[in-house]
Amino acid sequence: MMKRLNGVWLALLLIIFATPSLAADYSQSIAVDGTYEVMFHHCGTTPDGYATNLGYNTIAPAHGSFSNGGTGTLSLAQELADCGTTTGTIPSEIVLYTADSGYNGADSFQFYNSETTINDNYYLAIGIDTGDIPSSVVSAGKNMISSVNFLTKFISIRTASIFRRAAPGVAQGQGGSPAAISSANDLIDDRIDLSISQNRLGISAGDQIDRHGMWGNLGYTSTDDTNLVTASDSSLYTVVAGYDYMLTDTLAMGTAITYENMDEDSQYNLGSAQTDGYSLAPYLSWMVTDYLSFDLIAGYTFVSYEQDRASGTITSSLDAQRYFMQSAINNFYYKDNWTFVANLAYLFAHESQEGFTESNTTVIPENKIDIAQFTAGLEVAYGFAHVEPYLLLAFEYDAKYDAVLGVDYDRTGGDVGFGLRMNFLDSLTMDINGASKFARANFNEYSFQGNLRYAF
Repeated sequence: MMKRLNGVWLALLLIIFATPSLAADYSQSIAVDGTYEVMFHHCGTTPDGYATNLGYNTIAPAHGSFSNGGTGTLSLAQELADCGTTTGTIPSEIVLYTADSGYNGADSFQFYNSETTINDNYYLAIGIDTGDIPSSVVSAGKNMISSVNFLTKFISIRTASIFRRAAPGVAQGQGGSPAAISSANDLIDDRIDLSISQNRLGISAGDQIDRHGMWGNLGYTSTDDTNLVTASDSSLYTVVAGYDYMLTDTLAMGTAITYENMDEDSQYNLGSAQTDGYSLAPYLSWMVTDYLSFDLIAGYTFVSYEQDRASGTITSSLDAQRYFMQSAINNFYYKDNWTFVANLAYLFAHESQEGFTESNTTVIPENKIDIAQFTAGLEVAYGFAHVEPYLLLAFEYDAKYDAVLGVDYDRTGGDVGFGLRMNFLDSLTMDINGASKFARANFNEYSFQGNLRYAF
């Protein structure tokens, strides 16, 4: 048994850590009709010529072209430093990028790096200048999706857990655990979610269902945007309190109230922003069949902004209204001590910012931002007597995102996380987890949260 468990954990660790090497990203702002010298890393014993370097191009630019840049202006010290050595031969001829005539926007391309054996990504902002734009305009979309994603993701985990291990018909037909094949009326409480059998929790089969649940959550999210024209980093702190009630054995409703605070430092305008948000989010969970549930979350957030730019010399403040909705379908499967939960979700969020005037008399008009996102996810959990570790994996696609000034935005990405559910008393449970975004170009995000719930 121990060997089998060791093999399971080894496989999970390989999934988490056996990720490919990440490519290097280079960002630069150039003028309309401007040029850019591609930074090469091919430091061999003989110089690479223009034709050889051009052959490393794996993704061509959409709004520019390449030509022979000759020796260029890249310094010897810079080239050698990028090659990771203090000796060597730098290219005698480079590739020169020239933007299409009159084009104003973003462009990108990719070259294979023979030194690192991975691809390097290049992102150019052509004629784009966000230095004179306040953070509430440039960063609002990415900050809103981070905030709403965190809240809806946590509530989704909560709603899905209400009916976990309440699928007796499916479990009996598939060799499920003792908890999975017990009566659904005896398995609604989250105490049993954390156990493989009722006997391990010391709960008799005749105990009354705890229909009420009160819970609290603390969370932290860190984001880092490395795109040249939107570069910033932020910290989001979230406090959530919730209550839910089981109307019937297959229908539960609840509500959550939230306070959030976000601090952002924005490099693109030498500024910063602080936001405070207050949310109300009712939710519903319905066990449609023995193995399928449907969740619905709707919410409203009032957001206040305090921000500055130009090293604090220009200040402003404003208020905004945010609305969001998420629907999700969850499919449960039990096998011995394992629990698998697959889900498909759709999220929509809208923020409406009021117009305002900066301290230097610049008038900023009303701004509206919309996002829409599809998510397909999987939770894999293994239950012990009072502890249940689990792995989360999700893939995201942003069907709608209001990009800033035409800057390229990576619509696809993913989320991977690991958590632990614990049962301390008959009615008290704790859930802690951490997660990280992956496969989003020029964007990183890490989140951590802890939840405590009391059932009665």
